[in-house]
Amino acid sequence: MFVARLSSKLSRHIDKPLRLMMRDRRPIYRRPLKMLTRTERIQAGWWDGNIVERDYYVADDDRCHMVWVYRERLNEWYLQGLFG
Repeated sequence: MFVARLSSKLSRHIDKPLRLMMRDRRPIYRRPLKMLTRTERIQAGWWDGNIVERDYYVADDDRCHMVWVYRERLNEWYLQGLFG
């Protein structure tokens, strides 16, 4: 999985993900983000009713700062990590 390979290259993994604001239906971390990768969905908890479903992406802003973000089932976006 592409995102899983990239996650090992994170310069900073965020233990408590930061909820991101939205502008024009795009998540913002300092500046609006553009997704660079396709969706990589992670699902768990279906067996015990504690469903977790996240769509992970590598994104960047207009200054080429790359970040690792995910969207939860309720369309809330979070910052998971930063790349060098």
